[in-house]
Amino acid sequence: MDAGVAGLIGAAIGAVAGVSGSVVSTLIASRSEERRHYRALGVQVATSKLEHHMSLAKQLANLKGEVIFTPTFESFLVYGIRLMEIVSDLDLSPDEIKARIDVLAKSIVGEKTKT
Repeated sequence: MDAGVAGLIGAAIGAVAGVSGSVVSTLIASRSEERRHYRALGVQVATSKLEHHMSLAKQLANLKGEVIFTPTFESFLVYGIRLMEIVSDLDLSPDEIKARIDVLAKSIVGEKTKT
């Protein structure tokens, strides 16, 4: 084999390896950013749901004159993050998404803490 041809083959292999590494690195960074975004949305969902629930619990407490129990922030946080995992799973059908969300919603009802 001629030295020039061997050099071209080596350069081509090096270029393919460099481009492949760059593409893989970009995909990993993109996925990481996507997960970070979904976690942030999960925290926003948790905060919003807790604030809404606390507002309703206070109103009900004022009407009934008794303490109303409510799930903890951690329960809402786990709910929000898991909700984002469910809705971001492209392999799930709409029926599977609904079923998983129903199970998830029922899971936070069991834990009770004083408001």
